[in-house]
Amino acid sequence: EGTINFGGHHAEEIHEEDAFGENLVVDDAHPTNEKPLDFSITKNVVFIMAVALLMFLVFRSMAKRYQKSTMPRGLGRFLEPLVLFVRDEIAVPNIGEHKHKKYMSYLLTVFFFVWVI
Repeated sequence: EGTINFGGHHAEEIHEEDAFGENLVVDDAHPTNEKPLDFSITKNVVFIMAVALLMFLVFRSMAKRYQKSTMPRGLGRFLEPLVLFVRDEIAVPNIGEHKHKKYMSYLLTVFFFVWVI
């Protein structure tokens, strides 16, 4: 773990490393990263993408089944009480009876995403 010397003249640059081994350029006593945004794929990012894909496939198959019949079957029987919970206990009391339908898709996405993770 390197240290940063903030004293000195404005024209000099000091190169140090942060805790992750990234180079820091200290110019005018303001440390800056050479790569300010890190878009590397980590295990967490892969897991988040896998959960998003899983949710997409599950809910797409459930939507196709609901087009054929409104009676839930399979996984829909397990997830329908959770959907009703989000609607009746979260959306309607906090948003209101008339406006909750507008936000249900967002609330369900967030609820199931957090629940699966």
